[in-house]
Amino acid sequence: MSNLSSKIYLPNTKTVYFISVNVFSFIIGCLLAWNSPVLIQLQSNNTDINPIGRPITTLEVSICTSILPMGSTIGTLLVGKLADIFGRKRMLICLAAGGAVSFGAISIATHIYVYLIFTTTAMVCISAGFVVVPVYVTEIAEDKNRGKLGCFSSIFICLGQLYIYVLGTVTNLAYMSLLCGFPLLLFLIVSVFLPESPIFLASKGNKTEALVALKKLRRNKSFIDLNREYNEKETMLDSTSKEEIKDIRVLFKTRSGKKAVILSIGIRLTQQLSGMFIVLSFLGPLFKETGSSLSIDALTIIVAAANIPVAILALSIIEKKGRRLLLLLAIFFDGLSMFILGLYFLFKENTLIIIPDSVKLIPVVAIFIFVCMFTFGLSNVPFIVISEILPNEVRSVGSSLVLVTGNLSNFFIGFMYPLVSSLVGQYACMFAFSLFCFTGFVFIYFLLPETKGKNFLEIQRELEK
Repeated sequence: MSNLSSKIYLPNTKTVYFISVNVFSFIIGCLLAWNSPVLIQLQSNNTDINPIGRPITTLEVSICTSILPMGSTIGTLLVGKLADIFGRKRMLICLAAGGAVSFGAISIATHIYVYLIFTTTAMVCISAGFVVVPVYVTEIAEDKNRGKLGCFSSIFICLGQLYIYVLGTVTNLAYMSLLCGFPLLLFLIVSVFLPESPIFLASKGNKTEALVALKKLRRNKSFIDLNREYNEKETMLDSTSKEEIKDIRVLFKTRSGKKAVILSIGIRLTQQLSGMFIVLSFLGPLFKETGSSLSIDALTIIVAAANIPVAILALSIIEKKGRRLLLLLAIFFDGLSMFILGLYFLFKENTLIIIPDSVKLIPVVAIFIFVCMFTFGLSNVPFIVISEILPNEVRSVGSSLVLVTGNLSNFFIGFMYPLVSSLVGQYACMFAFSLFCFTGFVFIYFLLPETKGKNFLEIQRELEK
């Protein structure tokens, strides 16, 4: 009876660990969608919903949009070494506390610069945690569950987006901030029971503590099995420490290395320059600009809710259909959707003709398709492909380069979009996003090999061609 109980208890315990650390994925989803309801409130003359007391300027809108990717860049750069020094669990606890304090400060901010400072610190903490989470999940998971558990973060991101869109319809910025900080407080309570990563403990030579952590994670395994797993992890760490190279120049010494880096940066730039960050940040205002008579709040919630089954569908077919097909389909339809939006806004902003309600549905459908197709193939798949094509010995430095490049491009478009939209028109931005998508489509079609079902050596041979 006791053996049966332990077997039942094990998955429940690991599920709690997994869900609790993915609070960072959930809050990342909240922050990705954050500006959509918040900017509407900050641009309002109604002081009941605008804590600043005045509508913010176009320049301030640009800064509000761009500080999120900038905070993400800072968090990404800072956390890697710190997590290796202090541990995954301790790092996640500190970052959750910092995020909770930041959201608390945002809730009482009455000056735009105070709001900007603490929004930045919130993004630094949460994005840093978002980088640590897949490392922690990978290191506590058994080999057979590693890929599946690593991919589920996209579902938590979609849930976070839905959460913030719903909150934006029923409450103001102050309460929204507190409700975003609340899951982090819950994590701090649950974190007392989290085990430290056995791999981190093994890297520090703490065999006893590592075995205790493994016992907590593998309650149905014998001491012999746990000791064998510890020895495997120790061997893997020794091998990795010998192979890991931190000099960025090594990336470009082989044809496969050069091609892997160029492909990784190209895929990441296609992901970021497709316009998804802008669409999520301005989803409410974009629906309003279409002139549709449909409820803006209802539309944002429907789009966010539809993302969840789309994310589940993508996860269920990626091993059957392959990474390349999902990427190409998503990029093509996202580019087409942006082109249709560009045509609509070009017509709307440069003619005096009254647009029929039936035609106003076209941009609404285009936005819906854009968001769903991004979730289908451009949200999580690029990170899977990048992790598969970068050589093992330079994966750490290569991934950092790719992540920072993507975040900086997001900062650029986040800052420029409100200004260009105001000076030229929204159609110019939509056409630019469409061009980026179709350029990325051609780039990936001709250069990216399929990585499904191939081991590392097979992928490297493909890249050498």
